Amino acid sequence: MKAHKQWNSRQTEQELAENVVARVFIGHERQLDPQVRDHANIERAEEALGAEGMEELNQVLLGTAIKFGFAQPERLSSDTTVQELPIGYPNEPGILRGLAQRCQRALVKIKKYATPAAEAVERGIEHTQDVLKSVKHHHLFAKQQEEKGRVLAHIVAQTEALIRQSAEVVAKVGRCPIGGVQKALGVLQTMGEVAAVLLPQIWQWLQTGVVAKGKVIHAGITEARAIVKGKTGKKVEFGLKWLVNRIPGGYLFGQHIEAYADERQMPVVALERSLAPRPHRRW
Repeated sequence: MKAHKQWNSRQTEQELAENVVARVFIGHERQLDPQVRDHANIERAEEALGAEGMEELNQVLLGTAIKFGFAQPERLSSDTTVQELPIGYPNEPGILRGLAQRCQRALVKIKKYATPAAEAVERGIEHTQDVLKSVKHHHLFAKQQEEKGRVLAHIVAQTEALIRQSAEVVAKVGRCPIGGVQKALGVLQTMGEVAAVLLPQIWQWLQTGVVAKGKVIHAGITEARAIVKGKTGKKVEFGLKWLVNRIPGGYLFGQHIEAYADERQMPVVALERSLAPRPHRRW
Protein backbone atom coordinates (compact mmCIF):
# COMPACT_ATOMS: atom_id res chain seq x y z
CA MET A 1 0.00 0.00 0.00
CA LYS A 2 2.92 2.31 0.79
CA ALA A 3 4.45 1.64 -2.62
CA HIS A 4 1.15 2.01 -4.47
CA LYS A 5 0.29 5.34 -2.82
CA GLN A 6 3.91 6.53 -2.84
CA TRP A 7 3.78 7.43 0.84
CA ASN A 8 6.87 7.87 2.98
CA SER A 9 7.12 5.79 6.17
CA ARG A 10 5.64 8.48 8.44
CA GLN A 11 2.67 9.01 6.11
CA THR A 12 2.13 5.26 6.08
CA GLU A 13 2.16 5.15 9.89
CA GLN A 14 -0.43 7.94 10.02
CA GLU A 15 -2.68 6.30 7.42
CA LEU A 16 -2.63 2.96 9.24
CA ALA A 17 -3.58 4.74 12.45
CA GLU A 18 -6.40 6.89 11.05
CA ASN A 19 -7.62 5.57 7.70
CA VAL A 20 -10.38 2.95 7.99
CA VAL A 21 -9.89 1.73 4.41
CA ALA A 22 -6.17 1.20 5.00
CA ARG A 23 -6.86 -0.82 8.16
CA VAL A 24 -9.40 -2.99 6.34
CA PHE A 25 -6.89 -3.48 3.53
CA ILE A 26 -4.31 -4.98 5.90
CA GLY A 27 -6.90 -6.89 7.99
CA HIS A 28 -6.67 -4.82 11.18
CA GLU A 29 -10.10 -3.19 11.15
CA ARG A 30 -11.04 -4.80 14.49
CA GLN A 31 -7.84 -3.86 16.31
CA LEU A 32 -8.64 -1.02 18.73
CA ASP A 33 -5.04 0.12 19.19
CA PRO A 34 -4.37 2.70 16.45
CA GLN A 35 -0.63 1.99 16.50
CA VAL A 36 -0.39 -0.89 14.05
CA ARG A 37 3.16 -0.18 12.86
CA ASP A 38 5.44 2.76 13.55
CA HIS A 39 7.49 4.47 10.82
CA ALA A 40 10.76 2.83 11.91
CA ASN A 41 9.35 -0.70 11.55
CA ILE A 42 7.82 0.20 8.20
CA GLU A 43 11.15 1.55 6.94
CA ARG A 44 13.03 -1.56 8.11
CA ALA A 45 10.47 -3.83 6.47
CA GLU A 46 10.86 -2.06 3.14
CA GLU A 47 14.67 -2.29 3.37
CA ALA A 48 14.37 -6.01 4.11
CA LEU A 49 12.18 -6.53 1.04
CA GLY A 50 14.72 -4.89 -1.26
CA ALA A 51 14.23 -4.33 -4.99
CA GLU A 52 13.33 -7.98 -5.71
CA GLY A 53 10.75 -8.03 -2.95
CA MET A 54 9.13 -4.84 -4.20
CA GLU A 55 9.06 -6.29 -7.73
CA GLU A 56 7.28 -9.37 -6.41
CA LEU A 57 4.77 -7.21 -4.54
CA ASN A 58 4.06 -5.31 -7.73
CA GLN A 59 3.36 -8.58 -9.51
CA VAL A 60 0.93 -9.62 -6.76
CA LEU A 61 -0.84 -6.28 -7.14
CA LEU A 62 -1.01 -6.58 -10.92
CA GLY A 63 -2.16 -10.20 -10.81
CA THR A 64 -4.94 -9.32 -8.35
CA ALA A 65 -6.03 -6.36 -10.48
CA ILE A 66 -6.32 -8.65 -13.52
CA LYS A 67 -8.19 -11.30 -11.53
CA PHE A 68 -10.87 -8.81 -10.46
CA GLY A 69 -11.13 -7.15 -13.87
CA PHE A 70 -9.47 -3.82 -13.09
CA ALA A 71 -6.73 -4.43 -15.67
CA GLN A 72 -6.98 -6.03 -19.10
CA PRO A 73 -3.72 -7.54 -20.42
CA GLU A 74 -5.18 -8.21 -23.88
CA ARG A 75 -3.98 -4.78 -25.02
CA LEU A 76 -0.47 -3.47 -24.53
CA SER A 77 0.89 -0.04 -25.37
CA SER A 78 4.59 0.75 -25.03
CA ASP A 79 6.97 3.63 -25.49
CA THR A 80 10.53 4.57 -24.65
CA THR A 81 11.31 7.57 -22.49
CA VAL A 82 14.22 9.16 -20.69
CA GLN A 83 13.96 9.63 -16.93
CA GLU A 84 16.04 12.69 -16.20
CA LEU A 85 17.54 12.55 -12.73
CA PRO A 86 16.95 15.15 -9.98
CA ILE A 87 20.57 16.31 -9.99
CA GLY A 88 22.25 19.57 -10.90
CA TYR A 89 23.29 20.18 -14.49
CA PRO A 90 26.11 17.66 -15.00
CA ASN A 91 29.05 19.95 -15.79
CA GLU A 92 32.47 18.33 -16.01
CA PRO A 93 34.10 20.04 -12.98
CA GLY A 94 31.11 19.07 -10.83
CA ILE A 95 31.31 15.42 -11.90
CA LEU A 96 35.07 15.33 -11.17
CA ARG A 97 34.47 16.96 -7.80
CA GLY A 98 32.02 14.17 -6.94
CA LEU A 99 34.59 11.58 -7.99
CA ALA A 100 37.32 13.25 -5.89
CA GLN A 101 35.03 13.53 -2.85
CA ARG A 102 34.24 9.82 -2.99
CA CYS A 103 37.94 8.98 -3.24
CA GLN A 104 38.71 11.36 -0.37
CA ARG A 105 36.15 9.76 1.95
CA ALA A 106 37.47 6.30 1.09
CA LEU A 107 41.11 7.31 1.66
CA VAL A 108 40.31 8.96 5.00
CA LYS A 109 38.59 5.76 6.11
CA ILE A 110 41.63 3.69 5.13
CA LYS A 111 43.93 6.14 6.91
CA LYS A 112 42.24 5.41 10.27
CA TYR A 113 43.81 1.95 10.35
CA ALA A 114 47.47 0.98 10.41
CA THR A 115 48.20 -0.15 6.89
CA PRO A 116 51.36 -0.64 4.85
CA ALA A 117 50.12 2.06 2.49
CA ALA A 118 50.07 5.04 4.88
CA GLU A 119 52.35 7.18 2.72
CA ALA A 120 50.44 6.34 -0.47
CA VAL A 121 47.16 7.18 1.27
CA GLU A 122 48.50 10.58 2.34
CA ARG A 123 49.54 11.37 -1.22
CA GLY A 124 46.12 10.28 -2.45
CA ILE A 125 44.37 12.62 0.01
CA GLU A 126 46.62 15.47 -1.20
CA HIS A 127 45.56 14.72 -4.78
CA THR A 128 41.86 14.89 -3.81
CA GLN A 129 42.44 18.27 -2.17
CA ASP A 130 44.19 19.52 -5.30
CA VAL A 131 41.21 18.52 -7.45
CA LEU A 132 38.69 20.13 -5.09
CA LYS A 133 40.68 23.41 -4.96
CA SER A 134 40.90 23.54 -8.75
CA VAL A 135 37.15 22.88 -9.11
CA LYS A 136 36.45 25.73 -6.71
CA HIS A 137 38.73 28.00 -8.72
CA HIS A 138 36.89 27.01 -11.92
CA HIS A 139 33.51 27.89 -10.42
CA LEU A 140 34.55 31.17 -8.78
CA PHE A 141 37.25 32.72 -10.91
CA ALA A 142 37.33 31.22 -14.43
CA LYS A 143 35.07 33.56 -16.40
CA GLN A 144 36.24 33.39 -20.01
CA GLN A 145 35.65 30.25 -22.04
CA GLU A 146 39.33 29.86 -22.85
CA GLU A 147 40.28 30.06 -19.18
CA LYS A 148 37.53 27.61 -18.23
CA GLY A 149 38.90 25.12 -20.75
CA ARG A 150 42.43 25.53 -19.45
CA VAL A 151 41.37 25.03 -15.82
CA LEU A 152 39.22 22.02 -16.76
CA ALA A 153 42.16 20.40 -18.56
CA HIS A 154 44.22 20.94 -15.39
CA ILE A 155 41.48 19.32 -13.27
CA VAL A 156 41.38 16.30 -15.60
CA ALA A 157 45.16 15.90 -15.31
CA GLN A 158 44.91 16.12 -11.50
CA THR A 159 42.13 13.52 -11.52
CA GLU A 160 44.29 11.18 -13.61
CA ALA A 161 47.03 11.53 -10.99
CA LEU A 162 44.50 10.84 -8.24
CA ILE A 163 43.28 7.67 -9.97
CA ARG A 164 46.86 6.41 -10.38
CA GLN A 165 47.51 7.06 -6.70
CA SER A 166 44.28 5.32 -5.71
CA ALA A 167 45.29 2.25 -7.72
CA GLU A 168 48.62 2.23 -5.85
CA VAL A 169 46.76 2.32 -2.51
CA VAL A 170 44.54 -0.60 -3.56
CA ALA A 171 47.58 -2.62 -4.64
CA LYS A 172 49.52 -1.96 -1.42
CA VAL A 173 46.66 -2.60 0.99
CA GLY A 174 45.42 -5.70 -0.81
CA ARG A 175 42.79 -7.73 1.00
CA CYS A 176 41.93 -6.47 4.47
CA PRO A 177 39.87 -8.26 7.14
CA ILE A 178 38.40 -4.94 8.31
CA GLY A 179 35.05 -4.49 6.60
CA GLY A 180 35.21 -0.70 6.47
CA VAL A 181 38.61 -0.73 4.78
CA GLN A 182 37.53 -3.35 2.24
CA LYS A 183 34.47 -1.27 1.37
CA ALA A 184 36.65 1.84 0.97
CA LEU A 185 38.97 -0.07 -1.35
CA GLY A 186 35.94 -1.08 -3.40
CA VAL A 187 34.98 2.60 -3.74
CA LEU A 188 38.48 3.42 -5.03
CA GLN A 189 38.28 0.60 -7.57
CA THR A 190 34.82 1.73 -8.71
CA MET A 191 35.99 5.32 -9.14
CA GLY A 192 38.91 4.01 -11.20
CA GLU A 193 36.44 2.23 -13.49
CA VAL A 194 34.30 5.37 -13.77
CA ALA A 195 37.35 7.50 -14.56
CA ALA A 196 38.44 5.09 -17.30
CA VAL A 197 35.22 5.94 -19.17
CA LEU A 198 34.68 9.53 -18.03
CA LEU A 199 38.09 11.13 -18.54
CA PRO A 200 38.41 10.28 -22.27
CA GLN A 201 34.89 11.66 -22.72
CA ILE A 202 35.92 14.95 -21.12
CA TRP A 203 39.07 15.13 -23.24
CA GLN A 204 36.85 14.69 -26.29
CA TRP A 205 34.66 17.56 -25.11
CA LEU A 206 37.72 19.79 -24.65
CA GLN A 207 39.01 18.99 -28.13
CA THR A 208 35.76 19.03 -30.12
CA GLY A 209 33.09 20.75 -28.03
CA VAL A 210 30.76 17.79 -28.72
CA VAL A 211 29.15 15.77 -25.91
CA ALA A 212 30.23 12.13 -26.14
CA LYS A 213 27.48 9.57 -26.65
CA GLY A 214 26.80 7.73 -23.42
CA LYS A 215 28.76 10.26 -21.38
CA VAL A 216 28.88 9.61 -17.61
CA ILE A 217 26.96 12.37 -15.83
CA HIS A 218 27.34 11.40 -12.17
CA ALA A 219 30.14 9.64 -10.32
CA GLY A 220 27.71 7.88 -8.00
CA ILE A 221 25.02 6.96 -10.54
CA THR A 222 27.15 5.42 -13.25
CA GLU A 223 24.28 3.86 -15.19
CA ALA A 224 22.87 7.35 -15.94
CA ARG A 225 24.30 8.77 -19.15
CA ALA A 226 24.04 11.69 -21.55
CA ILE A 227 21.71 10.70 -24.40
CA VAL A 228 22.31 12.75 -27.55
CA LYS A 229 18.98 12.93 -29.40
CA GLY A 230 19.17 16.05 -31.55
CA LYS A 231 15.73 17.33 -30.50
CA THR A 232 14.95 20.94 -31.32
CA GLY A 233 15.75 23.00 -28.25
CA LYS A 234 17.00 19.96 -26.33
CA LYS A 235 19.80 18.13 -28.09
CA VAL A 236 20.94 16.13 -25.04
CA GLU A 237 18.95 14.43 -22.27
CA PHE A 238 20.61 13.36 -19.03
CA GLY A 239 19.38 10.26 -17.26
CA LEU A 240 18.13 6.69 -17.70
CA LYS A 241 16.28 5.32 -20.70
CA TRP A 242 13.25 3.12 -20.03
CA LEU A 243 10.88 0.97 -22.00
CA VAL A 244 7.52 1.65 -20.34
CA ASN A 245 4.55 -0.67 -20.95
CA ARG A 246 0.92 -0.02 -20.08
CA ILE A 247 -2.19 -2.17 -20.04
CA PRO A 248 -5.75 -0.79 -19.79
CA GLY A 249 -6.68 0.06 -16.22
CA GLY A 250 -3.70 2.35 -15.68
CA TYR A 251 -1.13 -0.32 -14.79
CA LEU A 252 2.46 0.33 -15.77
CA PHE A 253 5.58 -1.81 -15.79
CA GLY A 254 8.88 -1.29 -17.47
CA GLN A 255 12.58 -1.93 -17.64
CA HIS A 256 15.78 0.03 -17.92
CA ILE A 257 17.29 -0.30 -21.41
CA GLU A 258 20.47 0.81 -23.11
CA ALA A 259 20.62 4.49 -24.00
CA TYR A 260 20.88 3.71 -27.72
CA ALA A 261 18.82 0.54 -27.87
CA ASP A 262 17.40 -0.23 -31.33
CA GLU A 263 13.88 1.23 -31.36
CA ARG A 264 12.83 -1.31 -34.01
CA GLN A 265 13.35 -4.12 -31.49
CA MET A 266 11.32 -2.50 -28.71
CA PRO A 267 7.89 -3.91 -29.72
CA VAL A 268 9.32 -7.43 -29.48
CA VAL A 269 11.04 -6.67 -26.16
CA ALA A 270 7.83 -5.16 -24.75
CA LEU A 271 5.78 -8.20 -25.76
CA GLU A 272 8.35 -10.62 -24.29
CA ARG A 273 8.38 -8.61 -21.07
CA SER A 274 4.59 -8.67 -20.78
CA LEU A 275 4.39 -12.45 -21.38
CA ALA A 276 7.35 -13.45 -19.21
CA PRO A 277 6.31 -15.87 -16.43
CA ARG A 278 6.67 -14.24 -13.01
CA PRO A 279 5.97 -15.33 -9.44
CA HIS A 280 2.38 -14.91 -8.28
CA ARG A 281 1.16 -13.73 -11.67
CA ARG A 282 -1.54 -15.45 -13.69
CA TRP A 283 -2.64 -13.72 -16.89
